[in-house]
Amino acid sequence: MPQDFNTWYAFRKGTGINKNIEKMTEKKSAIRETIIYFLLLSNAAFMFLLTEHNYSTRILIGLLFVIPALFYVKKNGIERPGKPIIALWTGMAVVALFYLITGIMYRVKAYILISFVIAIIAPIIQQYFTQREDRIVDRMCIASAWFFALLVLLSFLFGPSLSAIQFGGILINQNALGLACVTVFPAGLALCRENKVKIGVLLIAADTAFIIFSTSRTAVIAVVLQMIYALVIGISDVAHGHIKKEKLFRSIAAIAAVSVVVFFAFFWTFTTLKEAEARMFPSIQIEIDDGMEDLYLKFGAHMFKGLNGEGDYSFTSGRTGIWKDYLENLTFFGHEKEERDQVVSGTRIYFTTNAHNAYIQLAYGAGIPAGLGLLLVAIMAAFGCFRKSIPGIKGKRINNKDYYAVLIVLGFGIVSITSSSWMMFVHIPATIFWAVVACLLADQDTPVNEKEN
Repeated sequence: MPQDFNTWYAFRKGTGINKNIEKMTEKKSAIRETIIYFLLLSNAAFMFLLTEHNYSTRILIGLLFVIPALFYVKKNGIERPGKPIIALWTGMAVVALFYLITGIMYRVKAYILISFVIAIIAPIIQQYFTQREDRIVDRMCIASAWFFALLVLLSFLFGPSLSAIQFGGILINQNALGLACVTVFPAGLALCRENKVKIGVLLIAADTAFIIFSTSRTAVIAVVLQMIYALVIGISDVAHGHIKKEKLFRSIAAIAAVSVVVFFAFFWTFTTLKEAEARMFPSIQIEIDDGMEDLYLKFGAHMFKGLNGEGDYSFTSGRTGIWKDYLENLTFFGHEKEERDQVVSGTRIYFTTNAHNAYIQLAYGAGIPAGLGLLLVAIMAAFGCFRKSIPGIKGKRINNKDYYAVLIVLGFGIVSITSSSWMMFVHIPATIFWAVVACLLADQDTPVNEKEN
């Protein structure tokens, strides 16, 4: 080994040792990021199985998982934000401020914790995602595939069979299952776009089967919107020579064919095979009322209810009455308890229920300005989607980070209208939304001088 440092460094570089070290470092970084995103999704989805009072617990665990990202941003510094990001952070600051005020007023520790996450942690995580190269999307997509595989496995082992009137798998609630599917679906689309077609197609197919089983209309609408966007960008890529049309057609044909096969395979797995497994291991099954409706009757009845004369309350599953009740009780500084009791919606009576709308939920829980703050965030997110998509439609290829972020924002946009799922680390769609939204408002398309570490 040469003794002079410069000679030694040149020797090491010449023999390829440097390149090997860089590859090892990059591989470790990829594994670390993939595991962290997998754990974040699993924490948001499954923590309720371990503890009843899990809101603050999910946030604290999420904070623990993102510590490496905080150190990364501290090392690289926060880039000076442009006006669009300042507008986004202004909306987030309003949400955080009024959760802090309400938390102090009513001595609610969870509100103060929410304020800290939205004001400090979320912007740092956004900087982390923006500063990283496109490869971070591959890691998030693989993590999503791991998470969905775990969701399917746990649902088979412990969840109800498909004969249950409302199939939510291990998540129990059908809408919770739908929200998980909305979060995972963009990963399948992004993997297909980046030539990881096999895993991407399989993930889309499995996700589609679970959406049908859940009969969640919110999930169906969100996923259809994501598919339309993916198809528009795919056609644009073909038209401008970024990909060959044969590749697009093969991907579409593969998704359609595999989806049919996986649907019937899952149908058999979660009926015949699941019922046999439940008889063999009755002690580990989640108790749930069963119903023997055929899936197509169940799906059709749920998807089209309210369209044959039952009225708006039936069509929205009682949400219009809930929204009205919450709107009538909004205040400037919010309430000690986020959920309302004894809500009457049509013929339904809810002994306790959330707002089933993210903006109304914030306006009720932390005050009207908080709801308006989240609305500003949504407006800036929509602006970011147009800002990054229009150049792609005109001819420039959208990088995979922006492509994935738009799909996530589209899903969250639909989810936020019909559910109260908005909080980072707590709700599955929101966990990814808050991480990726700022990159759609950043001036640069992708970092050019980042070194993976």
